[in-house]
Amino acid sequence: MLDISTSDIIYLVSVSLLLIYIGYISSKSTKYKSEYKYDQKSLDDAITKSLDRQRHLIKGILGEKLFPHMKEFLDKYEPADALFVGGKPIDYIIFKGYSREYKTDNPIDEIVFLEVKTSIKKKLSPSKNEAKIRDAINDNPPRVKYDLITIQTKE
Repeated sequence: MLDISTSDIIYLVSVSLLLIYIGYISSKSTKYKSEYKYDQKSLDDAITKSLDRQRHLIKGILGEKLFPHMKEFLDKYEPADALFVGGKPIDYIIFKGYSREYKTDNPIDEIVFLEVKTSIKKKLSPSKNEAKIRDAINDNPPRVKYDLITIQTKE
C-alpha cells in the first residue's frame, strides 16, 4: 500500500493547480498573439503615426496662437483688435476697429467670430459645434446678443 501523507497530497494538488493555471495562461497568450499579430514594423508604424498626429496638433496650436501676426490675418484685421478665447469652440473674437476707435465715439466696424484651421492638404470645414455657432451668427435674424451681469459685492 502507498504511504501518502496529507502534506504530500496538498503538495500534489498545489503543483497540479499550478500546472493547470500555467497551461491556461499560455493558451490565452497564444490566442491573443494569433489575434493581434504585432511585429517590430507594425509597432514602428504605430509610433510614427502617433508622433505625426502629435506634431500636427502642436503645429495647429502654435498656428492659432501666432495667427494674428501672419499675413492671412494682417490682410484683414489688426492684431490689437483680436481676443484669443482659447480655441474651443472659437479661436478669436475680432472687434474690428476697436483699437483704432478706442478714444472716439465712432462705432466698432464689426464683430467677427474667427476659427483658425491648420492644414497642408485642403481647406477644412468647421466641426459640428463650430457650424452651430456659425449658423447662430448667420441666421436671419442673428441669434447673438449682448448681456451684462453684475456681481454684487459688500464693499
